[in-house]
Amino acid sequence: MGNYNLFSGDIDLSKKEIFNLRHLISSEETPLNSFQKNYIKYVSIYPDKICTYTRSDVPRRPRFSKDKSNDKSDKIFTIDTINLDKSESLVDIDRQPFSKLVDDNEVDPRLSKKAGSRIKTALSWMYHLSKQKLINDDRIKRNFRFKLNFITLTLPVLQVHTIYDSQNNIVPQSEWEYIWPLVNYGFYQVKYNYTDAYVKQMFLNQFITELRSRYHVQYYVWRAETQKNGNIHFHFTLDKYIYHEDLRNLWNRILSKSKMIKKYQKKFSGLSLGDYKKIVDPENKKAHKKLLQAYEFGQKTNWTSPNTTDIHSVRHITNIVGYLSGYYCKNNEHRRYVDGYIWRLSNKLSEFKQVITCESNRISDELDYLVKCFKSKFHIHDHCQLLYLNIRDVFNTIQNSIIVNLFESYKNKILGLNPIPI
Repeated sequence: MGNYNLFSGDIDLSKKEIFNLRHLISSEETPLNSFQKNYIKYVSIYPDKICTYTRSDVPRRPRFSKDKSNDKSDKIFTIDTINLDKSESLVDIDRQPFSKLVDDNEVDPRLSKKAGSRIKTALSWMYHLSKQKLINDDRIKRNFRFKLNFITLTLPVLQVHTIYDSQNNIVPQSEWEYIWPLVNYGFYQVKYNYTDAYVKQMFLNQFITELRSRYHVQYYVWRAETQKNGNIHFHFTLDKYIYHEDLRNLWNRILSKSKMIKKYQKKFSGLSLGDYKKIVDPENKKAHKKLLQAYEFGQKTNWTSPNTTDIHSVRHITNIVGYLSGYYCKNNEHRRYVDGYIWRLSNKLSEFKQVITCESNRISDELDYLVKCFKSKFHIHDHCQLLYLNIRDVFNTIQNSIIVNLFESYKNKILGLNPIPI
């Protein structure tokens, strides 16, 4: 039971009573069906776009839990209420039992369209919330401006041990990249040195924990994919600057908990430059100078510091969110599927979604003016209209904008700041 704002009136109804009311309205036996549905215009405000659409005022059929003990809340939020329910936030990988992350058979190994949209929203919020900082690092002997980084974490040795075909014959490693689609559908059997569950539990979990404790990272997004050789790797976007050697030392120290670093050292110790090239670059695609530098660095460190990290420069990219979304939201059907979850957000970042409100006359006037000013950024779709406009551009275009005030009030409420009067 609870008090809900239904049809702009205060009505005390339970979930079952609301369901019966909806059934009564939609029933052909009742004269109430003669009334037409009223459609209300709504506006969703994101950091990088504004979406308008219509929705019926007839309540949707509520979802009932099969197990009443799991029905923790009897609360219904109206569409114009800002939903800050933390139970809907994506939980970090290290905040719930790991068996739930990797053994859930309902986890789709491919990224859905809805998940891709959620990642894009999270990246746009991260870009909006991250302040541009001036980095002064004596180790690189120059100053530069920093906002976000794009990191890739890899493994130094093979994750897959052996692949067997239907007749129990061993498949050569040179053919692995061509049979991954068949492996995904069970036509081949795979024996692993390190499973995806082990890599996430032992390495990824600790890496995220140390990001929080050592670098005070609040906002991050990660995505898991696989390479041609079947190894899992992780893409990370953070709002904190980390020097590239510190990042590699951190990840390699975490990997050293297993025998990965020792296996790498044993594989490359004592090799000549020619033998090293045959292993690292069998197709002769890499520049000789880079291979020589990598070989000399390996000898200098006694092959105990493999190049398992990469930091991609995004300073000169105009549309950073679009660039990062291209990496995070792609599905490669020709690679091995990752077991378990393939992406996650930080707890704090998952609280930011969008502002949803009814379209008033003032909002409508502002939208009409923005469309006139930015015609090329306005697109009409089947069920909605989108204006791809940064909220900062709205602020610079319209003074004392109600759209900006709603957005800032929503953001400040999540951040625990004083809301802006509207």
